[in-house]
Amino acid sequence: SLEMGTSCLRPLTVLFVCLRSFEEVSSYLSPQESVVYLNAWLAGVVPEVTSHGGIIDKLLGDTVLVFFEKPHQAMEAALGMFKHVQLHNNTDDAEPMRLHIGMNTGDVVLGTIGTESRMETTTVGDAVNVASRLASLS
Repeated sequence: SLEMGTSCLRPLTVLFVCLRSFEEVSSYLSPQESVVYLNAWLAGVVPEVTSHGGIIDKLLGDTVLVFFEKPHQAMEAALGMFKHVQLHNNTDDAEPMRLHIGMNTGDVVLGTIGTESRMETTTVGDAVNVASRLASLS
């Protein structure tokens, strides 16, 4: 059960995965096509995360925040995501995808935040912030 304020400090590898092409592509796709495009991307991202022992913290539209216990798990998942995008881009009628990833390992606070009516467990801390910045710079 979730309890407000529950938290722990854990060494984790955090991965921010951003579909950088979405902003451009969504400017000319219909709402339906935009959702299909995002779901095609997530169809490759989510299995790579779960098959390498990762946990999805957030689905944020064109960005996914995930964490892993071991850095090599995150690296293997990231390589699989790039392969998925490459296969997608080699399809004749596919809208192209560009992936940006930021990865960082460090101590992360896992905690339950929010209010009594809306709470969630999430990751916070410098390691998460650095991974986010790296993704935006890549």
